[in-house]
Amino acid sequence: KKKKKKSKLDENKEKIAADVKERSVKYTRGEGNTVAEIKDKKLKMQLARAEKAVKDAQIKAAQAEILLPSEAGMLEAEGMEKTQRFTQVALKDAVDVGSAKKVFTLRLEDLGPYTAAYSRNGRHLL
Repeated sequence: KKKKKKSKLDENKEKIAADVKERSVKYTRGEGNTVAEIKDKKLKMQLARAEKAVKDAQIKAAQAEILLPSEAGMLEAEGMEKTQRFTQVALKDAVDVGSAKKVFTLRLEDLGPYTAAYSRNGRHLL
């Protein structure tokens, strides 16, 4: 029999799984329960389900850690430069891919002066 070659996708999945397993160690919640010695079937199943839920939560926490950014973003102006003068084109190069896709052009040339207000943290246009 011939051995199947691993595709790049399979290799990446294995790397991610290994990374998640490595990161999930810090989310452990003690040793856990040993259900092998328990005689009561109902209690044994309940404990087994609880252990599985804890393990799943541990893995989900490690996966979430990978996806979340480590630091919140911010703008720092150099010298007397005003942050309101920054353009989206200039910022696009400095942000992650997801934020770069959200760049838009808002041209309101008809019907006079417009005003816009943002929330205090600058995330939402009011």
